[in-house]
Amino acid sequence: MKLSLEELRKKKLTELSLNPFQQTKFPKTINTLLIIQQFSQFNKEELAEQKKEVSIAGRILRIRSFGNLTFANLADQTGIIQLKVSKNEDFTELDIGDIIGVKGFICKTDKGELSVEVKEFILLSKCLKPLPDTHYGFNDIEERFRKRYLDFIINSEKRKIFLIRHQIIQNARKFLDEKEFIEIETPIL
Repeated sequence: MKLSLEELRKKKLTELSLNPFQQTKFPKTINTLLIIQQFSQFNKEELAEQKKEVSIAGRILRIRSFGNLTFANLADQTGIIQLKVSKNEDFTELDIGDIIGVKGFICKTDKGELSVEVKEFILLSKCLKPLPDTHYGFNDIEERFRKRYLDFIINSEKRKIFLIRHQIIQNARKFLDEKEFIEIETPIL
């Protein structure tokens, strides 16, 4: 009997005796946007001297392994940053879509990409169903509208549009509240 990818992931969790839903909070010290804003101007040596420790959390969008090094793209609500992991067997057990918390140091790779060198991580939530391919996109428009949550996970531009829309509506409401207007909802016949 052939198992689905979802069943295989559940089986792997059981074999590893992992409960990915036991951790309910993860203390973050910074987000990806602030990391990029505050540390992108430093070179590799300056970041190594600073040894700035950070704690971030987000969803894994991509994983790539090169010998003893594993790289992953981690996305939170503010952006995407690369993770650099050295010789960690447990990290290779993670899947695209998993939500993890990471503690590590800000660094730059040999190619000059701003990264977080992972010292420890914890699985916060396991993604049991595979996400659509982020490289080729989510092409079927009808499916994108039916599954907006997937579209927002893999397409940061769509997510930004809704964040901007939210801010515009929030500011309009704030302006009208300050002018003592009230919002009324009336039924449509």
